[in-house]
Amino acid sequence: MKTPLYLLALVLATSLAHAGETSTSSKLSKNVVPSLAEDCSSRLDYNFVESGFIQFRYDNKALDPSNGGYVEFSHEFAKNLFVDGSFTFLEDSFKTQEYGLGLGGYFPLTKKIHLVGRVGYSYLDTPGAGYNQVYVSPGFRALLCCHAELYAKLYYTHNRDSDDISGGGGILWHITKNVGINTGAAWGKDGWSWQTGVRYQW
Repeated sequence: MKTPLYLLALVLATSLAHAGETSTSSKLSKNVVPSLAEDCSSRLDYNFVESGFIQFRYDNKALDPSNGGYVEFSHEFAKNLFVDGSFTFLEDSFKTQEYGLGLGGYFPLTKKIHLVGRVGYSYLDTPGAGYNQVYVSPGFRALLCCHAELYAKLYYTHNRDSDDISGGGGILWHITKNVGINTGAAWGKDGWSWQTGVRYQW
């Protein structure tokens, strides 16, 4: 018995439709690329310069807060090793200037958490006296997300008259991969300070 022409046409149309769907599906599967989470661990960078405002508030309520500014820099010269430096000045109630230069290293616990240690020399210029100091500063940096980094550190200094320990921390807001806003605070034996500044890293 011969197959009617309309049945052959129906089979052919069904086959062509199936082939078209398979081809379209294949093209879509090739063109669709699964989105990957951004790897922003490189934002834990040790090549940067930062400058901003700082205010020190004294435990002695008779003294008004001192306002000033700061500049910091860091340069990674070898794997996990960097040099850094700083300049800080305060005016108003108690005028001081401090210059520091140090050597640091970091150990990545993960791609987004680093243990950091620094040692160095600083000179503290106060009214009527100047102090040569050595310091040790352990701490950590942790990238909470691509746009926020938490950091904290201790700061031990030794000079001819005293040994001091202070500590602090804050959040570095990564606006872009190169520009960030730093907001932080620190506490010492005579009071506490807060600061905010702009960081450029490369």
